[in-house]
Amino acid sequence: MKITFLLTTADAVGGTERAVFNQAAELADRHDVRVLSVFKSKPELFFSPDERVRVDYLVDMTGRTQRPVRRTGLDESVYAALAQQPSSLVDRAWEAAFNRLSDIELGLALEHTDTDILITTTPALMALAVQLAPAEVITVHQEHRVSELRGTSGEPLLRHAARLDALAVLSDRTRDWFAETLGATAPRIEVVPNALPAGFRPRSTLETRTVVIAGRLVGEKQLDQALDAWALLAPHHPAWTLRIFGDGPLSGALRRQIAQLGLQSSVQLNGNSPHLAEEWAKASIALMTSKNEAFPLVLMEAQAAGVPVVSYDCPNGPREIVLDGQSGILVPPGDVEALAGRLHQLMSDGPLRHRMGAAAADSITRFAPPLVTARWEAFFQALVEDRDHGGRGAAKADRLALHAAHSGPEGAATA
Repeated sequence: MKITFLLTTADAVGGTERAVFNQAAELADRHDVRVLSVFKSKPELFFSPDERVRVDYLVDMTGRTQRPVRRTGLDESVYAALAQQPSSLVDRAWEAAFNRLSDIELGLALEHTDTDILITTTPALMALAVQLAPAEVITVHQEHRVSELRGTSGEPLLRHAARLDALAVLSDRTRDWFAETLGATAPRIEVVPNALPAGFRPRSTLETRTVVIAGRLVGEKQLDQALDAWALLAPHHPAWTLRIFGDGPLSGALRRQIAQLGLQSSVQLNGNSPHLAEEWAKASIALMTSKNEAFPLVLMEAQAAGVPVVSYDCPNGPREIVLDGQSGILVPPGDVEALAGRLHQLMSDGPLRHRMGAAAADSITRFAPPLVTARWEAFFQALVEDRDHGGRGAAKADRLALHAAHSGPEGAATA
């Protein structure tokens, strides 16, 4: 089977990119797998792809102006002009990165693709794929965010989902939301969790007196609340350290908050690390304070290292991974005092940490790569068989007819 993953920027440092490269590597054991990135924004990939997985770029953003990666005889000024024009296929409010140049280059790439399965990873990419992919290509959108909270960026899902062959989501809650929202216009919806990334994972001793957070330094991670909680804890646990791994636009603001709270001696901002498995092995507790998380790989990796988790019970991912009261503790979202209280409980009770850590390592095996990959393969095989022998075309036409009958003037569903 030929499988292509479509990313906006494969060289980005994010959970979506990481999950895609992990999944591609597992599928490459038995399939021809490719990652197609619309944009190249950095000289090198942050996540190293499996050598069997081909990575291709369409538009190079690393120079003075955007230009196609393919060889072309046109003047640079032509591409500079195209890059300034908004995409004719993707509303700028959905995702601002796309332009006329990316429309043209992706259209050319998909026109000549011979892939069986084309997997999109953002709603905007999904909108592009269903408009540009050949009819014989099976389109699957893989949702990596909490769909019900996407807002404007999720509008392509409501407008174009009927044209998909299938929609893959990470949780039952998101599946139910799509089924209710899309109704009879919904394509096949499959729930498949992220797999725990393969590889050796050293176990933590849980005696390092270290709490670790890993994630981008952006508002939705609410790291300011983690620091507020730590300020309540630090006087009672002077031997403990909070280590934060990640980078992002709030780095300066977090450094100022650390200084204002007098936490310079107990909080470290460490930037991105390509070796998080080793860092989790040095942790005694994993902490997450996000506003929402679809299915965070960092919690999976922490638990694989036998590290218990304290996390906000935000939609939807932590509850899918953490067994509350067994492998970790879930806290009401936004309750900083409760967060500090639960951290204090685990920091003060070594036997409890060890019991929860052992449960974490045991429970995470349900996301082992062979188990999750087998689910993907069965899902993809069913889609291929339906294309080759089923009523795929008629079913899609019926969904499109229903969508058109219940849509407003701009094509968004009104039912």
